[in-house]
Formats: sequence, C-alpha cells, structure tokens
Amino acid sequence: MEIQSFFLALEVQNHGPGSYTAVTACVSQFSPPDGVFPLSVRLPYLMLLHRPSADAGESFTLRFNLIDEDGRPVGSPSDVQARGTFPAGGKCLLLAGHILFTFPTPGDYRLDITADEEGTGHLYSYNLEIGPGPRGQR
Repeated sequence: MEIQSFFLALEVQNHGPGSYTAVTACVSQFSPPDGVFPLSVRLPYLMLLHRPSADAGESFTLRFNLIDEDGRPVGSPSDVQARGTFPAGGKCLLLAGHILFTFPTPGDYRLDITADEEGTGHLYSYNLEIGPGPRGQR
C-alpha cells in the first residue's frame, strides 16, 4: 500500500462515502496569531491510499511523526498510529481525519507518514514552515 496524496486543510467536510470538500487545502505555512510557542494546532487532513490488488479486505497502519529541520523527531505527532481496513473490491481509499501538532519553535518541519505493509513501509513527507508570528519570538 502507498500514500498516493496527502494534504492538510483548514477544514475538510464529509458529504458521504468518497465525497469531501476541503477549505483552504494544502496548508503548509502558518504562524501563531499571538507569537507564543510552543504552538499547538489541530488540523484536518485528506489522503488517498492505493494498493495493488482489490481482491480482499486488507488492514493497514499509518504512523505519523513530526520531524525538525535537523531530521530529529520533535513535538507532536510522535509515533501516532492510525489503523484501518481497505474494503474488498477497491484499490483506492479516501481517508480523512485530524492531527494534533505541537511545534516547539518557529522553523522548517516535515510530517513523515509511514504506511506499514508486510514489514516494509512507504514513506510520505509533507513539509511545513512555521513562522514566528507577530511578536517575532523564538
């Protein structure tokens, strides 16, 4: 299984199975309105998962980790896991949810999402730039 696409948004509305609307999709840069760190924010996401075969139902695990510009795990999410099941008969699955982020300081970060399958993982990375906010605090 692989993560075919992923984005954060300000809002994701579910209109029924497989039907979503994203408000301000592809959020990748923001700052705390008050300039105070650590910054905690809960953001919705929408992702498309793909697998090679539609023959049977298949369980999956996703792991979410926030990584700093030096490649170290930092803040949150930190090894947060989500589990689900691909229904039989489909190769693609739309998945929506929320992620609680905690950014310790302004800077460049990435969200690493690992799709675990049979001992091998598919890694998807999403870059984030967190600014200092109006007071310029670090």
